[in-house]
Amino acid sequence: MGDVLLDLREAEVRTNVIDVTAVSVMGDVKIIVPDGVDVDLDGMAIMGDKKVDVMEAAPGMNVPVVRVHAYAVHGDVKVIGDSRAKPIKRGWSAMARAPRAGRRAPVGRAPGSSAATDRARLTEARLTEPDRARPSAPMGPCVRPGGRDGRRGP
Repeated sequence: MGDVLLDLREAEVRTNVIDVTAVSVMGDVKIIVPDGVDVDLDGMAIMGDKKVDVMEAAPGMNVPVVRVHAYAVHGDVKVIGDSRAKPIKRGWSAMARAPRAGRRAPVGRAPGSSAATDRARLTEARLTEPDRARPSAPMGPCVRPGGRDGRRGP
């Protein structure tokens, strides 16, 4: 009971075959693959649908195969190509990771460094920096502003 979007457009694949099992019960599963990959769709759909809408690669090309085992009950399983999908949304964190020409690094951060690098540097500085003497508050009785007998002052 809900929708799932599996985006494989930027997946790094080490084999020629990718197996995906998609189960949909009263919901939709949408799998986005790059155009030109071979898609094998099998399984069953009860009161639902399963379909492939991907542009084929040129004949004779060695392309990866995406095998989708789809099981849908009152739902759909769709495999669509890159050209039929919406563009990939990039958040602010992705923009910070990919520096552009003319873009300045955030204040206090070296160009090309990440927050993880800054945390590691800060931790290293804490471990190597000797503890400085910190002034401490004088220890004494804790007295509330009203005092014990309700009068102002200690």
